[in-house]
Amino acid sequence: MNNRLIAKFEIPKNNKFWGSGFMKIPKSALYPPQDRIESICREIGEEVSIELEPTGLGQFLQTWTKIEQNLMQEARIYKRNVFTTRDAIMVLLNVTENDQKYGIIKQFDSIRKFRNKLVHFPTEISNTKLSENIRFMDSLWKNYKKKSR
Repeated sequence: MNNRLIAKFEIPKNNKFWGSGFMKIPKSALYPPQDRIESICREIGEEVSIELEPTGLGQFLQTWTKIEQNLMQEARIYKRNVFTTRDAIMVLLNVTENDQKYGIIKQFDSIRKFRNKLVHFPTEISNTKLSENIRFMDSLWKNYKKKSR
């Protein structure tokens, strides 16, 4: 399935949705006995039980997106064809003369790697690790803005 949702439908149970002349789909049609797809989905669900708090995940991604956009924008001042965050970080490392700012940019690369792991392997990340990285990223961002003035 490669982590791609094709479609998701919720069929209401109330009579208002179904109206006259259109019958509810019987449960036996929706869930046939010995349904191969149901068993596959159940196996996948058991393997991919995500325990991350949605608010922490959303907070991390929202902050990271803001940082990512700023890094890309700044890197494009020095090089026009910057397409990824990694490219932006590399460009900024090459043009930065301030040792402290250089160190912060290097740490953004470690946050970028954490972000990739979070998105692609969420079951390997604990809420504690997520919270630590949110605090670390917030602190880095504040320091980076100070050094950029």
